[in-house]
Amino acid sequence: MLLNIAPTADGTIPQGQKDVLLGIGDHLHRFGESLYATRAWTVYGEGPTKMGGGSFTTPVAGTNTDFRFTRSKDSTVLYATALGWPGSSTTISTLASGRIDLSSLTSVQLLNPTAGTYTSLPAPTQASDGLHITLPSSSAPFNALAYVLKFTFSGQIPVLQPGGTGVVTAYSNVSYAGTAAGLVLGGYTAAQLQSAGLAARTISSVRVPAGYQLVGYSGDNFTGTAWTFSADTTDLRNTGNNDAITSLKVIFNPATYFRISNVTDGLALDSGGNVASGSNLKQWTWDGSPNLQWQAVDLGNGYYKLVNRTNGMAVDGWGSTSNGAPAQQAPWNGGTNQQWQITNRGNGLCSIANRTTGLVLDGGGQVAAAPSPSSGAGTAAPTCSGPSSHSRPPTGRFTTHCPNPCNTVNDHRRPCQTGEGRQDDPPLHCPTSRG
Repeated sequence: MLLNIAPTADGTIPQGQKDVLLGIGDHLHRFGESLYATRAWTVYGEGPTKMGGGSFTTPVAGTNTDFRFTRSKDSTVLYATALGWPGSSTTISTLASGRIDLSSLTSVQLLNPTAGTYTSLPAPTQASDGLHITLPSSSAPFNALAYVLKFTFSGQIPVLQPGGTGVVTAYSNVSYAGTAAGLVLGGYTAAQLQSAGLAARTISSVRVPAGYQLVGYSGDNFTGTAWTFSADTTDLRNTGNNDAITSLKVIFNPATYFRISNVTDGLALDSGGNVASGSNLKQWTWDGSPNLQWQAVDLGNGYYKLVNRTNGMAVDGWGSTSNGAPAQQAPWNGGTNQQWQITNRGNGLCSIANRTTGLVLDGGGQVAAAPSPSSGAGTAAPTCSGPSSHSRPPTGRFTTHCPNPCNTVNDHRRPCQTGEGRQDDPPLHCPTSRG
């Protein structure tokens, strides 16, 4: 960590910088055992807030669903630091039953504001979606920048397995052995790969489920020679890039069609078929129609274009800045109105935000689909809304599934199955191929 302190001409440190330093010092004084003499764990953490690396960036405040992990030097204690008070209970998805055996966990404690004192917590409950932990109160019992949970084991911290179905997984050895890192949708610089559990230039095999691609780069920050993997590869020596990947991206396979479904009402994004440019999009009960199937094509700039299978038009925000404005469609023109950022929100969910306006696709809640595809009467159009305007936050989140018809544009076999979201990891996902 680099601290940039800039005294004034007379040597005075500005008060704002003093406040930052004093805050760091206070946290270290109270919760230093979770940092001093600790080591990085298999994964750096979980949650929606992610920091970049390699440059000066604007600070980003964490949330009460963000956790950062460290472990004791002897690897018998795991610390999970919440970047905000979670409330009366919380769930750590990384510690799900499918990823780690917690039978040797002997206690869970909350670090108190006085160093070396603790509040013992009830035995947590482990489930497929994570470790459910009961906390002392809905409001924070004391003021702190972050709150630390201490997990003590009777022996070594158990091995964390790669994330569940739908996660692209990279391994340090051939044949899917050695250190493994489950990678979610997005880009990983060398530093971010290290945080995920794998050093740069150590990847020797990869598992890539149907619907995804892993694009590896020989240089940091997605530079140099690029290699694309669209399926499991057991030995990168055979492809000439063993221990050669320095940075990488996990993206959707542009040859795969998905359905985009709203969390609240379960309806799928529908183009309406061969309609005119500028037509509003709507929502429909999933029936397998190509009107409800979409390609998510990575544009290489952190954004995707969403292209309908029936009419080939792209989802278009139309530049509308008002909450509730309808989402529309038009032939692809390269404009920012047609570019969308897909962000993991955890638990298999994501938000889809327009590049021009920042507004997200919103299902509108428990609305009805039209009674007849041909009439279009009564259709509920997905709208664009600002996240801060939501009285029902989940309605702005969509899950994407791989529909049955096909995996490639020209091959109409059925290598994909419809599936749910996964781990921490990508909210939009297409599970393993059925062949």
